[in-house]
Amino acid sequence: MNTSIRTLSPSDKSDFIALRAAVFGDDEAFLDFFAETFGSKLEDLILEEDGKLVSALTRFETGELVRPTAPTDAAPIPVIISYAIATDASARGKGCGARITKEAARLAHEQGALSALSPAEPSLVNFYEPLGYLSYFYAKELQQDCRAIDSITNASELRRLSPAEYAKRRETYLANRSHLRLNAESLRLAEGLSLGGRSLCEWEGKALLVIEDFEEGAEVLHLAEFLPADGEDAESLLRALAPALLRMVKASRPSAEIHEIRALTPASSGDENVEVLGLVAAQKGNGVENELCTEIQEIKKDTGALLPYLGFTFG
Repeated sequence: MNTSIRTLSPSDKSDFIALRAAVFGDDEAFLDFFAETFGSKLEDLILEEDGKLVSALTRFETGELVRPTAPTDAAPIPVIISYAIATDASARGKGCGARITKEAARLAHEQGALSALSPAEPSLVNFYEPLGYLSYFYAKELQQDCRAIDSITNASELRRLSPAEYAKRRETYLANRSHLRLNAESLRLAEGLSLGGRSLCEWEGKALLVIEDFEEGAEVLHLAEFLPADGEDAESLLRALAPALLRMVKASRPSAEIHEIRALTPASSGDENVEVLGLVAAQKGNGVENELCTEIQEIKKDTGALLPYLGFTFG
């Protein structure tokens, strides 16, 4: 059996769309929007078996790694995400996903970038770590019951931010922790997948948030990113701003009945409900990756230390 990995060509597009639709439910309009947003910073890889497309992933530059502990003269490290790693049902169990993921990591390192990925579910961490990936970016999920909130009329307004404004404010909120500084393309994507184009917001100078859009009839509102200002308690803050969120939802979706808000927020070592939000490819003998391995090991020893943070995971 002959296998090869290469960049997607126009003649492969229909098979690529069919694979993404079968595995993730993505349609052509979404894939085109994604590609147009990232432009030349995006590349689709495909793996073929005897000329048949059986596995694929999308890789794109999403920003750069910021580390407060790095030397002040250290050059920024670009981060390329491997996204939507998909394998046809007929080819699963043959190592196709592993091969194309390793190739994406090799290409990123060749470009002088970190290769990163964000597992769709916690069990996948155990799949990626043997491929040379290090669990590095972390977050925790908060949940706020909204059924007891009966009045939103006088709730304060959320201030909508442009992608550029959000990026600037985000760096202030995350100044003290290692994190992914998102590029303009990533933030434009978040805005385009938002609740009526109003996803990038700030609340009373105390929190930044990325609000996901939702299907009609959904009872859960997801905050893909929820950043409390320094010194603010995340759970108390989410509870306080819940009425403002419900007011915004009602303005855009009058028939919506939101019962719960779920928010991904940065975590500290020792927190409960911490999950791996992202992994980076670690290579023995590579200085940057060795530094990251040491950094995360030291952080985990110190209860309360700020864990590195990725940001929203593009769905």
